[in-house]
Amino acid sequence: MAVPESTVWDRDPHTEAKHRVLRGYFDAWYPIMLSRFPRLTVLEGYAGPGVYSRGEDGSPVIALRALLERPELLDGHRTVRYVFIEQRADRLQKLQETIHKEFPQLLEGVTVDFFHGPCEDIWETALNRADAWGNPIFANLDPFGPGVPYRLVQRLGRNPSSEVLVTFVSDWLRRFWSLEELKDGDVQFGSTAWRAVGDLDDPKDKELFLVDEYRRALGRAGFTFSAPFRLSDEGDHSFYLVFGTRHRRGLERMKDSMWKTDPVKGIQFRDPRDPNQGILDLGVLDPDISPLLRLLTDKLRRHPQGLRVEELKDFALFNTGYRPPHVTKALQRLIERGQVDRTPSKGRLTKTVQVTLRQ
Repeated sequence: MAVPESTVWDRDPHTEAKHRVLRGYFDAWYPIMLSRFPRLTVLEGYAGPGVYSRGEDGSPVIALRALLERPELLDGHRTVRYVFIEQRADRLQKLQETIHKEFPQLLEGVTVDFFHGPCEDIWETALNRADAWGNPIFANLDPFGPGVPYRLVQRLGRNPSSEVLVTFVSDWLRRFWSLEELKDGDVQFGSTAWRAVGDLDDPKDKELFLVDEYRRALGRAGFTFSAPFRLSDEGDHSFYLVFGTRHRRGLERMKDSMWKTDPVKGIQFRDPRDPNQGILDLGVLDPDISPLLRLLTDKLRRHPQGLRVEELKDFALFNTGYRPPHVTKALQRLIERGQVDRTPSKGRLTKTVQVTLRQ
């Protein structure tokens, strides 16, 4: 996608898919976090105008709407602060107009702060003024090019119960492949290790290396768990969504949101960690789990002594695009086919059941 020059622009299918995921995630995040913390902050580092050319909601409006449609979550003692940063003055003005039009009266405890300038330069000032530190922050970082500063991600990674969703566009990755933007890459990855991409020849290998390297960067920043998802269209133009959290439950919530997302025509979610780039049938009642069957049998082949169901579910959660409930279904299918044995041989597939690949 070309970088738009106008104040507002058409929403592309990748963005529509991402916005459905975001809404599903907020629907789960707000109730859980507001039951545990007195104050939350939602950061939009590259907020945009808040609306698209055909009137669709932008991500700042989606974040606000998800909370304001559930006023019962705010009991008079909880506060949620929204920090919207936008570099272009015309887009910031449009965002302010859009917010005031859509939400003429905010609920008690809800505050919206607008900041004009590059996220790379003013994020710290914005979050300091919002008194965000010390309570959870959800940061949606979706720029048009490279530039999400590692220092921001690192600060978020050290803040209690905070999470990030970073968007990589394949065009950036191509720029990084050729090592044209060394400074931008160093700023985004927080080191020079990513430059080893220049030693690889195959474009797919380069792309996956950079996604994995960014996950390692999130790990260094303090995000214990991360998950990448590739959104591709029929022309194989891609977005990568990379989610980082310090809590297993956060990763489970994001995957739940992904899998409950209604499909967007022409857009496929893929697991970049799967060598075959298996398609994830999100939003489908009976998804195709054949890629997971292959991944589980490969995992069991590397562990001839067998693994507990709990270990296989953790493998799927942390290393694939699938969720733990998918593992139960996949194992039942492998058992029915006679490809694996289980101990004990009868009963429910509880977490302590041992599974071995039949030789």
